[in-house]
Amino acid sequence: MDEKEEMAKLKSMESDVKKMCSDLDEKRADLMADIEKHEKEVAKFQKKLKIVDSSDSFNKMVSLVDEIYTMYVAHYGDSSGLYDSIKLLLDSRAKFSDQAAKK
Repeated sequence: MDEKEEMAKLKSMESDVKKMCSDLDEKRADLMADIEKHEKEVAKFQKKLKIVDSSDSFNKMVSLVDEIYTMYVAHYGDSSGLYDSIKLLLDSRAKFSDQAAKK
């Protein structure tokens, strides 16, 4: 083959590669749109069932109770009286919330 044939072959390959890249870009854009649509549907479903809110709230509550326990035991040496202390905190919080709601 001579140089002109090689150049023509290379140009043909280049245009084929560009077309494949263009097709791939279109397919990728369609895939990303489908993924975004799916993620929105999943978020709606989770919000409807309150899956995320409930599990996040529960995990936060567990970590806070763990922190309270750790600080209480560090301060008093054991966990006796912890339940009563937590109950007093919750009662105070409830009274504060009730007073704020009445205003």
